[in-house]
Amino acid sequence: MGNRLTKDYNIYLENIIFNINDFDTSNNIQNIEDNIIANINRYRLINLPIDTHPNIDFKKATKTRYYRSSKSEYTLSTYLKEKYYLRNISQAWCKMFDILDSVPELIQQHINKNFNTFHLCEAPGTFISALHYYLLWNYKPIHKKWNWNAQTLMDDSPDKLGDTFGYIHKYRDHWDFGPIGTGNILDPANQRYYIKKYGRKADEEGGVNLVTADCGGEEMKSHLTYKGIYNKNSMITKLHITEMKLLPKLVKIGGCCLLKSYLPIKGIEEVENLLNFEREFKEVKYIKLRINMISPEYYIIGINKLPSNKLRNISLNTFYNKFVNIENSFLDWFEIEMNRRIFYMDFGKYITNSQWNNIDKSIMDENIKWSEEMNIQSMKNRKNDMI
Repeated sequence: MGNRLTKDYNIYLENIIFNINDFDTSNNIQNIEDNIIANINRYRLINLPIDTHPNIDFKKATKTRYYRSSKSEYTLSTYLKEKYYLRNISQAWCKMFDILDSVPELIQQHINKNFNTFHLCEAPGTFISALHYYLLWNYKPIHKKWNWNAQTLMDDSPDKLGDTFGYIHKYRDHWDFGPIGTGNILDPANQRYYIKKYGRKADEEGGVNLVTADCGGEEMKSHLTYKGIYNKNSMITKLHITEMKLLPKLVKIGGCCLLKSYLPIKGIEEVENLLNFEREFKEVKYIKLRINMISPEYYIIGINKLPSNKLRNISLNTFYNKFVNIENSFLDWFEIEMNRRIFYMDFGKYITNSQWNNIDKSIMDENIKWSEEMNIQSMKNRKNDMI
């Protein structure tokens, strides 16, 4: 068991990135809705051992995640704070930084141009912070021309996020909560406002270079395993549908965007929204991050927004027959990671302190490797620090 518990952490610590052109249409799925239901049921079965486990402790179970540890000092975010003197680091910060490094087109599309970004559902501001440091360390000329704006939910909803790191207070002029101050992107009045102020005009001029959306919800924090995800009427699903329609209208021609989504596909409407999103961009990438394999979340990245008269011509069947390969691959990795978690829950009491130390050492080795790959730099002197 000792060797397994050490080597276990080196099996698949790479991001998984696909676009639909990586696959052919050999699936030839005739009934898309039946296949959607099959994958929803597969997702439920993957989660069933966790949801029905007699000794479930959701918080303790997460300690065996990659880049996490049974000891807080070995987590990636803690390592970045202590080794590189970075403040306000979180899982979301690490995810955004990893996305920027894995998909360089998000930045390289805009070299020698003014760089304007808009961030939806952004509180407490970690995507902005990650982008700040990524540009500062890798693209200083773009950083000097960068202007950002953001919005977030500010009503009395339980999904509201606070100003944890002080970014809203310090950069108040960069935050825009809409005409009535709620920041609720499900409100059509707010949608029209953001499109008019930040989006493209009727002549296709205007828009921003990069739009991000990392929307989540209170239901994602359930002690049960993400019950709202496969519910077509859940807040998560409504947010996702809104993002899919809103982001392409905010991005300038040639610009990029990224948004968070969740396994599995909930219905034919979501497939149609994905298809319409795919048509809007020269390329769309789907990425499952190594930092969060245990989560059903993945990110959709649109690269090089096309003019409205040059949208890609893709049929629904052709798109789904290719996309289902991506969904199945993501579900495969999600299932592997879920089984690994169940292993630790079932046999954790038999793991010795020496074996836990091996796991912690392996985690720390991966944290060091990740930091070096990402070109993380020390902020000890606090020069150009965001806050």
